[in-house]
Amino acid sequence: MFVNVVDTVVKVSVIIPTYNRGHLVKKALESVYRQTWKDYEIIVVDDGSTDNTMEILKEECLKNPKIKYVRHKVNKGVSAARNTGILHSSGEFIAFLDSDDKWLPSKLNEQMRIFWSYDGKIGLVYTGCRLRRANGRFVDVIPKYEGYVFDKLLNGNFIPCSSVVVPKKIFDEVGLFDERLVVHEDYDMWLRIAKKYPIKLVPKPLVECYVGSSDRLSLKYKHKVVSHFRIFCKYLDEIESLKLKHKYYFYIGKLLIYNGNIKYGRYFLIKAFFDKRKMKYAKFLFVSLLNPSLRSALSQIYGKIKDFLR
Repeated sequence: MFVNVVDTVVKVSVIIPTYNRGHLVKKALESVYRQTWKDYEIIVVDDGSTDNTMEILKEECLKNPKIKYVRHKVNKGVSAARNTGILHSSGEFIAFLDSDDKWLPSKLNEQMRIFWSYDGKIGLVYTGCRLRRANGRFVDVIPKYEGYVFDKLLNGNFIPCSSVVVPKKIFDEVGLFDERLVVHEDYDMWLRIAKKYPIKLVPKPLVECYVGSSDRLSLKYKHKVVSHFRIFCKYLDEIESLKLKHKYYFYIGKLLIYNGNIKYGRYFLIKAFFDKRKMKYAKFLFVSLLNPSLRSALSQIYGKIKDFLR
C-alpha cells in the first residue's frame, strides 16, 4: 500500500500542453494515473488543436475528476500553454509532461522525497530519461549534474522538460516562460532557476521520451535559430565570462545552414572558428562551401553513421 513520504498533503500540479496529439495524449495521462504519488491534479492545456484532442480529453475528464481541461481558441505556442497551466494550477509544486512523453510510476514520489529532504531549499528536481528513437531503440540518458549548475547549463541543456518538478513559488521570483521563444523555452527557464538555486537529480530514467516525431517543435530549425539567438543575447555577459561564445556561434551557424541560410550560417561558423580554432568548426565550414547536392549527400551519410552508432 502506498504511503506518502510527507505527513501533510502536498499537491503536485501536472501540466500537459498539447497540440494535435489526440493519438498520444491519452498515454501521457495514463502514465500520470499510474503514479504512486497520488496527491496531484492534471491540467491539460489544449493549444488550439484541430484534430480529435478535444473529444478525447472531454472523455478523460468524465472518467477522472483530477483533470482540468483548458483550451486556447487559437494556437499560441508551448510557452503560452505552459504559462496557462501554471496560472490555473492549485498545487504547491509544478510538474511538466509533454503530451508525447510518459512517466514511470515512481517518478513523482522519488522527486517529492528529495524536496522533503531538503526542506524547500532547491529550485527544481529532474530525472534521467529513456529515449525511444524512431527506429524503436531505447537509450537511457542519465545526466550527472546537480547543485549550482548554471555554468554547466550554459554549455548546453541536459534537463528534459518532462522530468522536471518545480516549487510553484519559484515562478513568482523568476517569472513565467518567455512566450517569445517558440522552442528552447524550457532551457531558458532552467537557466533562470539555476542562476538562483541549486538543483537536484534523481539518477534514474523515470521518463520515456520519444525522439523523432515529425511534429516536434524542436526539429524546426528556423525556430531554433531565433530562440537560441535570443538566449545567447540574454546571457551574453555570462557566456563571455565563461568563454563559451564559440559554442553558440557554431550552433547558430549550423542551424542556419540546415535552414538554407548558407551565407549567414557561414558567417557564424567563421566567428566560431576564430573565437576557438577547433577542427570541428573548420570541417563544418568546409562542407558549407561545397555545392548543395554534395553537401546534402554528405549530410545524409553523416546522419546514417550517427544512427548506426546509437
